[in-house]
Amino acid sequence: MPIERAAERELKVGEKMVVEAPAKSRPFVVAFEDDGETGYFYACDKNAQTYIVDAMHIYNVAQSKHMAPMGLDIFWSSDDTVAVLFIERIAHGVFDFKNKKGWCRSNFPAPTDDWALNGDHKWSDSALELLV
Repeated sequence: MPIERAAERELKVGEKMVVEAPAKSRPFVVAFEDDGETGYFYACDKNAQTYIVDAMHIYNVAQSKHMAPMGLDIFWSSDDTVAVLFIERIAHGVFDFKNKKGWCRSNFPAPTDDWALNGDHKWSDSALELLV
């Protein structure tokens, strides 16, 4: 299944930014936010009672060693059910809306109640197989 770039930006860790990437054919949106202290990746559903259905911690600014500008890309699967966040061509977060599952390298925080049925956010390279 081919993937499609939905957002592309320059990231400067610690510089406030929000990058949204809506799915083309579904009510899903993913967003990356750096609030100056942390970086988070959010799964959002326009049809859900709560717009943000899950969130994953990507980094703490104070602990980051990457202060030079980096490339940030968000891709969606062709069926608009899987989104992935890349920073400098390394996957840092994946959301599978169909199965209500997320993976991130920090495994933090615990999934929201609706998504908690599918375990934790523990990273697995196999999550990337959902995109091919």
